[in-house]
Amino acid sequence: MRCGLLLTLVAVAILDGPRLQGQPTLKSGTAAADNGASIPEPSKAAAELPEWKLEQIELRDGRSFGGLILRDTGEYLELDEVHRQAGKPMYLIKRRFPLALVKTTTRLEESDRKVLTEQIQKFRSRSLEEVQRMSEVILHPGNAQGNNAWNYRSSWFDLRSRMDEELTRRAIVRIEQMFSAFGLILPTSSSPPKNRLKIELFDTNDSYVAYQKSVGVKLRHPAFYFSQQNILAAGADLSALAQNLANVREKNAATKKTLDDLTKELPQRLQKATAEYTQQGHNAEKVKLFVQLSRTKLEKELNKLRVELQIAERKNSQEFEKFTKLMFQRLYHEAFHAYLENIVFPASEYDVPRWLNEGLAQVFEEGILEVGTLRLDIPSKTRLEALQQDLRQQDRLPLAELLNSEPRRFLVAHEDQALASERLYLYSWGLAHYLVIREPVLQGKVLAAYVGKAQAGQTPQQRFEQMVGQPLDEFEKKWRAAMLNETK
Repeated sequence: MRCGLLLTLVAVAILDGPRLQGQPTLKSGTAAADNGASIPEPSKAAAELPEWKLEQIELRDGRSFGGLILRDTGEYLELDEVHRQAGKPMYLIKRRFPLALVKTTTRLEESDRKVLTEQIQKFRSRSLEEVQRMSEVILHPGNAQGNNAWNYRSSWFDLRSRMDEELTRRAIVRIEQMFSAFGLILPTSSSPPKNRLKIELFDTNDSYVAYQKSVGVKLRHPAFYFSQQNILAAGADLSALAQNLANVREKNAATKKTLDDLTKELPQRLQKATAEYTQQGHNAEKVKLFVQLSRTKLEKELNKLRVELQIAERKNSQEFEKFTKLMFQRLYHEAFHAYLENIVFPASEYDVPRWLNEGLAQVFEEGILEVGTLRLDIPSKTRLEALQQDLRQQDRLPLAELLNSEPRRFLVAHEDQALASERLYLYSWGLAHYLVIREPVLQGKVLAAYVGKAQAGQTPQQRFEQMVGQPLDEFEKKWRAAMLNETK
């Protein structure tokens, strides 16, 4: 696996495209001075995402399973199976294999085994943490345009949701984790903003479109940020998803009850079996053997129920991801613009180049949320291929042109402007990807100085050269070579 970026606390996913423009009416009281002196350096946000060393169990039928071997009972092996692929969320499955089916096992050295155990424990604790966070979200029932709604108030935004309760709780946890991730690269002051961000979530396209009309916008995207009113809104048809999740929850509850009942009954069942075999006149050795066979059968049934429950719960999460992916991608993208404007670099005090604003939003799109961890272990395949193809052309876009591009060039007012806008977004992503992941520059005082209005007397190119510490032509050659050699 190629090198990746690991960020503690959150992950996001985003689609590219222009956001709705408008002169912001707010002025945040949380921004630091233009020279960036009071902006804290972020804690170390970047790290390698190395392969995990796993123990292996190979079965006689040729199948192999990797993870942490928990115990050998003399009858079966218990394994925490680890599924961890680049670009996909990690998950665990607890399995039990009868020794008669096992061909070979490969175990780690004690030091490596200790590392793996800690990694799995951390992952499990984060998974439990998400469930815990969802249960701790304080929702207030309300009303919105005649419809039931859930209201939520965080330290710096107000949220209103027309989704069902579980979807609302999950959305709130992810949004708050996402803002925490933004804070790792773009730290904020401790004071909340004076103007609170309003977040509106809709569970049908019709209600979302109606809301757009009420605030005077018309967009095809499933989310938008309207800086004039400081509103972030998102919507999708989720009524079918809510019903599906409810059905799965009901089925899982029944499975869990069966599992709990069987677990409680196990000692009594074995005691009853012992008494029956003894009454049948079997000697102590045979009774012990028959009881052991009964235990193995019951343990197998319990293990089957555990695996079914884990798989069902994972499918539940996958169902949520499937139906909400597009909406959340766009929501996260627009939320980054809202975060930047509200609590980091408000336009009234800073001058954030459009390429940087859009580029960073797209970089965060690559993140995969593993309950507390942002994985950026692979770049966007579509964007990377498109950028590499463009960079090989003789008429490739010079970085000087990107740096000097005015915000209006990113917008698509007419169809003939679409290709030019897409190209600016593509190069913005590539440049931000390089400066965040490959050669980390965009952080702390260096970044604050780059966007500070004290640099207004310099050209965009001069400001950029000062930030990267080298002439643009030298940087561009280095950047272009790196992006052409980047792997998917």
